Amino acid sequence: KWVFVIRENTIIRDEQLAKALSIARLEVGVIARLVDCSVEWCLVEADSYKGWISKTDVWGALIN
Repeated sequence: KWVFVIRENTIIRDEQLAKALSIARLEVGVIARLVDCSVEWCLVEADSYKGWISKTDVWGALIN
């Protein structure tokens, strides 16, 4: 499964928290592999980066 980044400056974080450590920044249009989702966050892989992004920043994640 894949998700499509729809929001500018989407940050991959190391935890499911808005203030968690930033791992990478994704641009609009990036397609990332969807690993898992919680209610508000999705675990994704983009290039060599893996971490959590807000579900509101992507299109294609199922709502739990």
